Amino acid sequence: MALRVLVVDDEPDIRTVVRATLERHGCAVAEAESGRKVVSYARKHRADIVLLDITMPGVDGYEALAALQGNKRTCDIPIAMLTAMSDMSAIQRAIDAGATGYLTKPFSVDLLYPQMEAIVEKARDDSSHKVVDYPVVV
Repeated sequence: MALRVLVVDDEPDIRTVVRATLERHGCAVAEAESGRKVVSYARKHRADIVLLDITMPGVDGYEALAALQGNKRTCDIPIAMLTAMSDMSAIQRAIDAGATGYLTKPFSVDLLYPQMEAIVEKARDDSSHKVVDYPVVV
């Protein structure tokens, strides 16, 4: 199945690597470089998953996550944090805020798609399409 993915990261190099990796798997990839843009983009378009960085200027990933979760048109989209923050407090904060999964940078280009696909499948299995009982943490 071809997934529609929205990648949100302020680092162009990360977006480029993620895009290239996911497009090799047939994904349609859109990009945003800030938390502010992801909210407006997600309201207009429908993604199967959002890969969201935490540390961004302006609206950070936690704020963008809260905005997406609080909007009736975007609240059912699985959101996986894709970040260099690997401490347990950051992971717990993201899960508590509604993240469906948590992936850490640096990431393996060989594992990114299967990990993302597992997050989407787990979210689809959840009848509410919100936070799953056991988020995928890598």
